[in-house]
Amino acid sequence: MSAQNLNIVDSPEWLYRQLPLSESEIRLLRLETRGGPSAEIRASLIKYNLQESPKDVTSFQALSYTWGHSSFTHNIIVNGVKLPVADNLYSFLQHRQEGNQCIDLWVDAVCINQNDLLEKNRQIPMMNRIYMRASELVIWLGPPSFDSDLAIQSILEIGSGSPYDKLGTIKDDVWQAIQSLLERPWWKRIWIVQELTMGAAATKVGQAAIYCGQAHVLWINVVVAAARMKAHQDDHRQTFPAITDILELDSLRDTVGHFLFKPSSQAWFDLVCRYRSFQASDKRDKIYAIWNMFIILPSNRLETRYDESVTKVYTDFAAMLLLGESKLEILRQCGNGDQDLPSWVPDWSTPLGSQPLPLRNIQRYFDVPWWAEPVYTERKKPMRADGSGGRSSVTFRGNGPPMTSEDEVLRQRRIKRLEMAANGSAVIKNLEDVPSNFVFHQMPPGMKNQLRELLQRDDSMLVVGHENPHLPDEPDALQQGELITEREMKRWLLQELRHSSSEPLYTTATSVDASFEIDKNEKTLQMKGILWDELEICHESFAEDISKNWTDATRFMVAVGCCKHLAMSNKKASVRYPTVNQLLQAFWSTLFVGQVTGKGEPRYEDWLPETSKSWSPGQPPMTAKTTGLIELAEMGEALDQSLSTLNTETEDCHYKFGSTLDPQLKERAFPQHDDAHIALLYQLASTWQEQPYDLYHRPFHLVNLVPDPYWDCRRRSDELAKRQAKKRRVNHIVSDVDVGSPKDTGHSERKLLRQAIDASDKALQQQPSLVPQDTLEAGIEKFALGRRFFITKEGYFGLGPQKLEPGDRVAVLFGSGVPFVLRKCPALSGKRAWRIIGECYVHGIMQGEVIRKWEMGTSKAQMLLLV
Repeated sequence: MSAQNLNIVDSPEWLYRQLPLSESEIRLLRLETRGGPSAEIRASLIKYNLQESPKDVTSFQALSYTWGHSSFTHNIIVNGVKLPVADNLYSFLQHRQEGNQCIDLWVDAVCINQNDLLEKNRQIPMMNRIYMRASELVIWLGPPSFDSDLAIQSILEIGSGSPYDKLGTIKDDVWQAIQSLLERPWWKRIWIVQELTMGAAATKVGQAAIYCGQAHVLWINVVVAAARMKAHQDDHRQTFPAITDILELDSLRDTVGHFLFKPSSQAWFDLVCRYRSFQASDKRDKIYAIWNMFIILPSNRLETRYDESVTKVYTDFAAMLLLGESKLEILRQCGNGDQDLPSWVPDWSTPLGSQPLPLRNIQRYFDVPWWAEPVYTERKKPMRADGSGGRSSVTFRGNGPPMTSEDEVLRQRRIKRLEMAANGSAVIKNLEDVPSNFVFHQMPPGMKNQLRELLQRDDSMLVVGHENPHLPDEPDALQQGELITEREMKRWLLQELRHSSSEPLYTTATSVDASFEIDKNEKTLQMKGILWDELEICHESFAEDISKNWTDATRFMVAVGCCKHLAMSNKKASVRYPTVNQLLQAFWSTLFVGQVTGKGEPRYEDWLPETSKSWSPGQPPMTAKTTGLIELAEMGEALDQSLSTLNTETEDCHYKFGSTLDPQLKERAFPQHDDAHIALLYQLASTWQEQPYDLYHRPFHLVNLVPDPYWDCRRRSDELAKRQAKKRRVNHIVSDVDVGSPKDTGHSERKLLRQAIDASDKALQQQPSLVPQDTLEAGIEKFALGRRFFITKEGYFGLGPQKLEPGDRVAVLFGSGVPFVLRKCPALSGKRAWRIIGECYVHGIMQGEVIRKWEMGTSKAQMLLLV
């Protein structure tokens, strides 16, 4: 009987009772054909057995979406029953209805009885199988907005071709449209990790599409667009939202076989940590959405229990991990959570507020991404300066899961090709590692056999240079620029693939075994450790993210200056670190959490010197908000100046040299500031006076501007800034001179152009830059963000969690790579108890120094009761 002929009733529970499910059964929502523009949505629920062969049952589409606010609901008619659904799902069903055929969908909110907790306990662990069985993955971002169609079309255009194709200037309206689309809630929903990974696994990626209203774009194009924006974000002097998440999600999707065939609880724990900032309407889903992702699970699988409290679920999860592979590493996720939870149990529903210290790198890429190696079907065409006319014609190869040892060999060869492309060459020990399209393979077979024999010897090696057969023999300037971009992108990927195997940065107490006991009834953890020192001075927390709000870059630097003043004026610290250089080294090493700076010997004395007493603050320069645009403007002015001089000096030359800055880019580099913005610049510049140091000479490469109140004085008398300016060069791409004159004339004009570029460099080196030069690599400050600088009673410098306070203790727990901040709390059953406030960095105890003192008998260990 058709649903249209049934009497419509208002009893959803009756609907689900009519379709009870056996162990391997699920329900599908059969969306019926559209009955007219204003007709209500009608559908029916049908059963589907996951154990049956896909050939024997109907195919269906799986939906990935956000529930939205449940208070705004609409009724749909399912099997004659009024079923309320949230506004976002109702909008999807309206757009998805087709006029001539029914569509079978799996939609969690409808296909699972959300009011039956026992059914949820059974059905949700089956979601991995459901999404893998689905023939298509439909990603619904929500109803259209005024600019969503523009965003979808723009992403499609950016995501066609090679990720290394030059990216022309993105117009402001297009940029705003893309930004709005990538900031929709779907991108930060925890369930999308499982839904995308399983629903678009392997070759199914071609059947995964993102919809916003009626406009849609394939997931493949979204990934290429994200990779292209990542590769060219330095060119555009801006960051793009969500692209890092997109690339990491696709890496997980592409390498799902790595987990399917090599399951480990450590890998799952890494994913729970990695996606902690993603959102879930049910706090338990922060674990279940990840823990139930894969069909093959560790033997100590966590049971799905929506009928248990969040506290019990989180506590059981923590206890399981403490007794498993990750051991004490889970304690590093504690802090900033619900006070009702035991302090040794992370509150996964709350962001940590800072990045975990880099004890062990969480692997984000397990294989060379498919998009990193485009297969060019024809040679690269010439490109115009705006990026048009040169889109690559490419296809892409997929990577199979590493099921056999031969598959692992192929994976290693992909990494070797990546190394070759990233570095321009690679050492080869196996001729099979040389890509098949290299000229190398054209040599006679006999010579190849000789090489094979040589490579078997220990005293022989073969270095192979990278080749780009898709480029012309004489690539133009922009094509050369693309090659530079490709190499930089592949260097980054190579680092991501290798960093997880690097040695741990800290070994605070890893030389001794952890000793602990869990009491689930009392919700306590008793651990062996050493109470080392007490916090005496604590500065306020640094900003958590200095890239989103441009003004936070200034506030961060002012706070760093205040912390340096605390460090340099502390009497106990001057005893701990007796020389000025030792004090400076300890302070900056603490801000860098012990990371190697990677630029030769650190110049501690050059970073934040005292502001000259002869300088007077004044008006900061009116510039763009981002440092990249400021540098671009400075280089453009220097280039224009030198080319103008050259054209004046060579008026009889038939060829005129010119430099063009895209009009929209120029507007962003030289914006029109309103009174409110000018007042904000003044206010930020005035905050320098809260501390005594010159914030211009900082080690950090910051994306956003720090307004300089001493700019006029700096231009006149800052000798350090002037010395740094001498090293500046115009970051230019010089196009070849296209002339129809004899070769000697062309050579002459090329020589003049070279002189103009040299003149540009000289012009750039005459005055300090508005942007500090010779800084350390970008991101070295990221582990300080969201943390508080402190000084202990014994004069140690440290960085700790946001909620630390004077009087808290630094503890070294046996078996842990990092120390922790603990706080004394009321006694439990007559015993002194402690709460974990969070992990910390303390300069001077991160390499096992405290444990060595304990082994020598100069420090005392005890059992600490954590509640």
